[in-house]
Amino acid sequence: MEKEDKLPKTSFFKRIIESIRSFEKYSTFAQEKSKTAILYVLKLIACFSIITTICFIIQLTKNNITQYLYFDNIYINYILIFVITYIVLLISYFLATLIDILILALIGYITAKFLKIKLEFKKVYNISSYAITFPIVINGVYFIINALTNFTIKYFQVMYIAIAYIYIITAIFIIKSENIKTKSN
Repeated sequence: MEKEDKLPKTSFFKRIIESIRSFEKYSTFAQEKSKTAILYVLKLIACFSIITTICFIIQLTKNNITQYLYFDNIYINYILIFVITYIVLLISYFLATLIDILILALIGYITAKFLKIKLEFKKVYNISSYAITFPIVINGVYFIINALTNFTIKYFQVMYIAIAYIYIITAIFIIKSENIKTKSN
């Protein structure tokens, strides 16, 4: 049995909190199967898509676009808009996030090689999958604030990736220090 199979099960919401607050858990995240990390990201994006869909509907309502909708029953219109928007956003955000994770994993892998830290790409990919959590949560909060107040941040996407990269580098250094401790014992 591989080391991956012996990892303890952790609830989704506990993973969110651990990925934001506990850099020490990243060595455990790195050991997981990639399928587990991808499913985590899918669940995270599903939650994020609900938030963005609601914000989108708020914007439609604020701009009075709902008067041009097809069905006479306003509830059917909102349900239809919600379902279609949610599916489109879920697919597009999931694919975009996977691309972000791949780019972050590649940068993290190169950084680990540069720092002479032996990490497989799969482990850096898993770390990247969890490192993107805090930026996604911040992005959700940003969408809510933007929908309610029209407040915008000019270079938000740059900050989004920079925060994830800081998480990856911190996790790599913690894994390196754990490896040094293990070798010295």
